[in-house]
Amino acid sequence: AFLPNLWILAIGINAYQDLNISSLSYAAADAEGVVEVLQRQKGKLFREVQSLILTDGSSLKPTYDNIVDNLGYLSKAGAHDVVLLFIAGHGVNDERGEYYYLPSDAVLLADGTIKKSKAIAWREIKAAVDVPAKKLVFADTCHAEGLSGKKTRAVDNDRFVKELQEANAVVFTSSLGRELSQESSKWKHGAFTYALLEGINGKADLLKNKTISMKGLDYYVSQIVPELTDGAQHPITFTPEGYLDFPLALLK
Repeated sequence: AFLPNLWILAIGINAYQDLNISSLSYAAADAEGVVEVLQRQKGKLFREVQSLILTDGSSLKPTYDNIVDNLGYLSKAGAHDVVLLFIAGHGVNDERGEYYYLPSDAVLLADGTIKKSKAIAWREIKAAVDVPAKKLVFADTCHAEGLSGKKTRAVDNDRFVKELQEANAVVFTSSLGRELSQESSKWKHGAFTYALLEGINGKADLLKNKTISMKGLDYYVSQIVPELTDGAQHPITFTPEGYLDFPLALLK
């Protein structure tokens, strides 16, 4: 049978050079975990699983230049392939509400705003998945309680999702509106990614047919994350109109 390829661009940032931006504990592990769990689908659901990882621990560091230089990675995918963009770390909305993802060398200015020339705008993220393939975005970027600036707001995930809708991708985000995402040493991950990994590993096989589908994963994650976080976090998923469900993983 003809198997598609899976292309993954995964970015996870724990440590920031600017000391006004608090460190995270598990964003890098989240990016690595998603790649690792989906690598196992090589030869099962996908012919090849091609991945590029930018985390604190990877040879390619998640700096502004490196991220921008590699956002085009997913454009290598063919029309029958599946692409996945995973981003974890700090995101902010600027004073106009525009979304920015903060690279490891992001800079907070004296007035508490973010230096735009050192942050990844949502348009660049949208362009990264604007490819003629099946597209998924997993975003866990609203840990913004770590930003001391008065003019930086926690990410408004609802708006971010609306902005990404134009790319016609399925978008999973870690929480609703202005909710903050949680991570814990209990899971060694953010709650959102922990639920994704558990789901892909089998818990989201809701029909018991040894297949993890995109919609099954959505349902599982949306049920389990509020439980894990005592109701503090409600993931949201956007599915473009007319998008058919598709499998993400086959279980042994």
